[in-house]
Amino acid sequence: MHKHLVWMTAVLMLISVACSRQEPKRVVARINGVEITREDFRHRLLSLPPQTQVLYAYEEGHREFLDSIVEQKLLYQEAKRRNLDKDPVVKSRIDNYVEQTRVTIKRNIEKLQQRLDEIEDVVEENLLAKEMLDRARPKALEISEKEISEYYQKIKERLLKTDPKAELPDLGRVRRDLRQQLVRKKFVEELKQEADLELYYERLAPDLR
Repeated sequence: MHKHLVWMTAVLMLISVACSRQEPKRVVARINGVEITREDFRHRLLSLPPQTQVLYAYEEGHREFLDSIVEQKLLYQEAKRRNLDKDPVVKSRIDNYVEQTRVTIKRNIEKLQQRLDEIEDVVEENLLAKEMLDRARPKALEISEKEISEYYQKIKERLLKTDPKAELPDLGRVRRDLRQQLVRKKFVEELKQEADLELYYERLAPDLR
């Protein structure tokens, strides 16, 4: 779940950057001459963990977050005025943190690239499988009304076990889709018979040892 949140945060940041290139500059605060634009505000907000972003996902929350940015800037400016950035101890802490952050970002970029490669593989697999079925679906595979009805009842029973109050569309409305699914199943069954296939369903169960 955490990896998914990190991934979504990164995607949102990229979208925000793309949008900011098209929007005019809009200043939302000035602190001793330093401007904070709406784009700066969005980038800072999206850099927060998703669970923290939720706390600011409304008008009053936006104001609170902008106040926190202003407070941060004021403290930073005062620290610079007092030359704290030239303090050897402070400078060492900054350098160490910057290096740690650089390593973390590099690692995350590598993970994102791996994720992109995985997505490309999944998309290719899904589209090619669909194209294969569309082009090579045997016209000779006849699906009887009895098969469609039985398949419909099987799906209905499974759905009701999961949710007793669930409602399935009338058979007439889904007959075509069900037929296509049955054709797919029969076609794949033929491929299974010709394939060197090994299945270990028992390994799907959690290890209780």
